[in-house]
Amino acid sequence: MKSFSLKIKSYYCIILKQVDNNNLVKPSDIRFTTKDKALYAFCMQAPTDNIRIISLGKNSKVTDQKVTSIRMLGSSEKIKWNQEDEALIITKPTKIPDWQVTGFKIEFQK
Repeated sequence: MKSFSLKIKSYYCIILKQVDNNNLVKPSDIRFTTKDKALYAFCMQAPTDNIRIISLGKNSKVTDQKVTSIRMLGSSEKIKWNQEDEALIITKPTKIPDWQVTGFKIEFQK
């Protein structure tokens, strides 16, 4: 995998998978990818509550970089978020896009 200044260790291993008894994905099931020094987080179901990404907390062993901005893909809504010690918390947006997967672009301090 190509390396660049985004300091995320083994980011392809930080898939947070939670399935129910029917093997259906839940809103807390998140997938990640990167492009142009940004991390993209995709909720595999529309969020029903605030989004909690443990891998991006301030005390995470995955990255030590500070989050500087988050935006929801396909929306101009200002996203509220907080990078706490234990997790990055993205406040559930008021308007969720009509498609099933909701994506967020997460940028870090350079």
